[in-house]
Amino acid sequence: APESVHLCDFPVADEALIDRTLLAEMDEVLHVVEAGRFLRNESKIKTRQPLSALYVPTAKRGVLEKFAEVLCDELNVKQLVFTELAEIARPELYLNLKEVGRAYGKLVPQLNQAAKQATPALVQQFAETGQVELAGHVISQAAGHAEVRYHAIFPGLVTVSPRGFVGLNTELTPELVEEGYVRELISKMQMMRKEVDYGVTQRVTFAVQADDELWAVLRRHEAAIRQTVLAEPFVLGPMDGDLTKEWDVNGKRVVLTVSGSPAQARVQ
Repeated sequence: APESVHLCDFPVADEALIDRTLLAEMDEVLHVVEAGRFLRNESKIKTRQPLSALYVPTAKRGVLEKFAEVLCDELNVKQLVFTELAEIARPELYLNLKEVGRAYGKLVPQLNQAAKQATPALVQQFAETGQVELAGHVISQAAGHAEVRYHAIFPGLVTVSPRGFVGLNTELTPELVEEGYVRELISKMQMMRKEVDYGVTQRVTFAVQADDELWAVLRRHEAAIRQTVLAEPFVLGPMDGDLTKEWDVNGKRVVLTVSGSPAQARVQ
């Protein structure tokens, strides 16, 4: 046996065993995940809030469909939708006013207005050739005058790059909002269990001070929440316990108290 693993050389990879196809597929998956996270950050919607759909190119169905479950789980969306960019986004010609001003001076307002009124055909011409004529003047991509930007025509955001596009539907239905509350409550309760340092199998009691809407949500999902956080029936109102904390649960004030002893307050 070696004297120590720390004195051993790193193993050398067997090139014949490397699955290049799988590496390429995972690179595509990683690109979609990174783009999805970027869109979540842009929308200021945290990952624990479930969303309805992630839009990806139909051309990549062969690769991404195999990893649909992984993508949906990683980005917390309900479904992966394969579509075309033209079906979810509208292209617009966006001027770099600083560079346009350097080239055309006082004509900037006129050119900017012409860019906003550019037809889809004109935008497409710019995307394909790198230049277009606006109000009698040449707007060039090479000169940094403009770029094509895409705006979602669904409730959400879209990002486009040479590798493709990713769109994120950010519409929050009542069902999604409720699921978001449940995930947040579970997260807060788990954090409190960890802070008190209960045993991993120890059952605890949580008392909840919240408005009627949030208490109703908690009761509708009580079985699933209790199973996840190893809790006895929830208590409504204040209670003596091992730790009490006030939380912001997606804009709602909640006070949670956790105790490793049987609850003395009335169970609702």
